[in-house]
Amino acid sequence: MSPPVIVAIPATVVEAPKPPAPSAGFDAKGFFVQSEDGVNRLEVGFRVQPRFTYEVRSGKAKDRSYFAVNRGDLRLSGNVLAKELGYKFEADFGKGTVALRDFYADYAFIPGAFQLRVGQFKKPWSRQGIASSGNLQTTDRAISDSAFGSGRDQGIMLHNAFDKSPAFEWALGLFNGTGEKPWFTDAKGETAAPVKGTITGAADDDGVVTGTSTGTVASDAKFTLVPKNARPQLVGRLGFNHGDVKGYSEADLEGGPFRLGVAASGSIDFDSDGGNDSEAKTQIDAILKVEGFSFTGGYYISSAQAGAGFGDRAFGKSAYHAQLGYVIAGKVEPVVRISQLFKAGPANNESEYTAGIGFYPFKHSFKWQTDVSVLQHEATDKADTVIRSQIQIQY
Repeated sequence: MSPPVIVAIPATVVEAPKPPAPSAGFDAKGFFVQSEDGVNRLEVGFRVQPRFTYEVRSGKAKDRSYFAVNRGDLRLSGNVLAKELGYKFEADFGKGTVALRDFYADYAFIPGAFQLRVGQFKKPWSRQGIASSGNLQTTDRAISDSAFGSGRDQGIMLHNAFDKSPAFEWALGLFNGTGEKPWFTDAKGETAAPVKGTITGAADDDGVVTGTSTGTVASDAKFTLVPKNARPQLVGRLGFNHGDVKGYSEADLEGGPFRLGVAASGSIDFDSDGGNDSEAKTQIDAILKVEGFSFTGGYYISSAQAGAGFGDRAFGKSAYHAQLGYVIAGKVEPVVRISQLFKAGPANNESEYTAGIGFYPFKHSFKWQTDVSVLQHEATDKADTVIRSQIQIQY
């Protein structure tokens, strides 16, 4: 009998499934790291705006010139746990201290149609205010913007990703009504006074900074973002966009046929602190772009509480701005702007006239802007001139 034949059968090695591999890289939104399925994503971006300013002051005030980092923003954004749950953090390091700009979560129940945002972020007020400082045609916004309280606040907002300029845009938010600047706490740890101007003295027990000599804030006075008295403010916005317009990016750097964005906003606070100083305001704005030419503008008006009753109203103020630019060969843009502010009472009006030029080697990502603004004060019948030249790098 022949011996049995033994055949070796190679073992089959079954490898354990590999976990999804994360990816990293760089795209139009900046540097990113994300999981393979895209559920978790971190985007890192920044904006730096070094600027030279020369101020020609009227009256007895001396002229001055200086270099400064107008903005030095660091941004972290993306989504976590689910693609529908987004977040954004942005801080400004350019003012000599760190200032919180944005910090919010945004959940898309229906992406691009019904979303909820909570935290600190820009109010859905004016087009120029909503537009990023990195996407402006000039080095600064018009005087109408600051006069009507554009900016950030803490609150909650329902929206349809309106800042992406869908065909129809809408947003409705409820905010503290106190803005984004921090407050001081008093000796008892309670919110006391808002931070205004430069801190050059010591804070008393009420958190109020006094004195002009060099000093430090008292050790028992601390910064807080909790206001002493909230002034609940309801802000809503509704708009229409045509032709795939980038409605919150000034200058027609994209080029192309006629595109248009128009919107209106309303804001009201309810005098919840009993100060008899509630304000109701509304505005309408527009942006038009066609073959390198662009126009942006807005008109604003408000009423102020004139008595003990919320319904006792009087004219508060009004303003407008209009801005024109034309991009030449996709790289160079001259721009002009006029803005006027009309306040209640005699001789309170102001006018601002601005002319400038921008160079866009890489659109808004890398640009150099120089402009001259003349600000006329009706009360003093004098004018101040400001010359600004600014370079921007952002990703």
